Amino acid sequence: MASRPAARPVTHTALSSSTSQLGQDDVRATAHALYHAKRIVVVTGAGISVSAGIPDFRSENGLYALVKSAHAKDVVKGQDLFDAALFRAEATTRLFYQFMAGLRDATRAANPTSTHRFLRHLDERGSLLRVYTQNIDGLETRAGIGNTDVTNEQDSETDSLIDVTSLSDSESESERPVKPPAPRSRGPASAVIRAPRVVELHGSLDTVRCTRCADQFPFTSRFAATYADGAAPACPSCLRDAREREAAGKRVRGTGALRPNVVLYNETHPAGDEIADAVARDLRKRPDVLVVMGTSLKVHGIKRLVRDFAAAIHDDGSEDLDVERLSLGPAPPARQTRKKKHGLVILVNRTPLPAKEWGEVFDVVLTGDADDVVHHRLRSWGKWMWARKGLW
Repeated sequence: MASRPAARPVTHTALSSSTSQLGQDDVRATAHALYHAKRIVVVTGAGISVSAGIPDFRSENGLYALVKSAHAKDVVKGQDLFDAALFRAEATTRLFYQFMAGLRDATRAANPTSTHRFLRHLDERGSLLRVYTQNIDGLETRAGIGNTDVTNEQDSETDSLIDVTSLSDSESESERPVKPPAPRSRGPASAVIRAPRVVELHGSLDTVRCTRCADQFPFTSRFAATYADGAAPACPSCLRDAREREAAGKRVRGTGALRPNVVLYNETHPAGDEIADAVARDLRKRPDVLVVMGTSLKVHGIKRLVRDFAAAIHDDGSEDLDVERLSLGPAPPARQTRKKKHGLVILVNRTPLPAKEWGEVFDVVLTGDADDVVHHRLRSWGKWMWARKGLW
């Protein structure tokens, strides 16, 4: 990979209802970049779901603070309830199940936000390469991302590993394991492993999984009621296997327990290899815009993901976005003779990130609520363009 040219000075723009003229050049450049981009990668965090009524994790009123306040005797800090070590003690295990039951009910009552709908717009027009989400609320998928009728030439085999839109809440359906579809083949000699348009980096509250056989099931109200009592439901697949083996006179194997299908600190993602493959494929496709939304980037793995995509986008070889057409202003002296500009790396977040750590990564920083940035700012500048495609 060629060395990155001298960095464009990062631009910070604060957005509020009282400063409608503030940073309009950067908002316009961002809207133009998103409109003209062909391969957009988005990394989302809890901040994009706050307006849906789901707390984030690290803010003053976030989930960590709520857990610490309500259960000070059982946890030293709120993050402890999201660490795999919690299963070592019965008290924290019960608390985890109860908390997940409540959080599951909150996510089911929530609706996708303006930001989720905006991401669906990008998907509908075929420019969304992937959404990597840290959220476990499932709102990206419920917004319809990955379930559009558009065939994306960059990743036409993808939609979803698990079709959560069809998950029933009935007791009979909850007995059936949810299985990913078989890979599609592209030609007689090659097989393509499907990757979802939305990659859930920390799992999802849409499903539960067995600790023994790894089968997954819809996270139904019946399961949630058991969790609310501080207990874990028995795995239907393991129970069925036990009945069949007993009827056949065979030794009965153990029965696993179901746990919410979320990934905690200090445990391995069950689909870690598939996620790594998806990232590698997306990097090879040379995305031209990266948008990071609603995250403080505190998790090491997410930091690396963002840095890897930013490096690929800033690579000298990227020639997808025309500087003059995007109205990004004059290029730095080192790039004045180039006809093309490297892609754009954008941060949208309520609070700024440390400039020492991230100043060379992001080209534009839009500080504000994600919904405000998307609905009031990018929409106002991009409305004339997006309206021509019937998307706004």
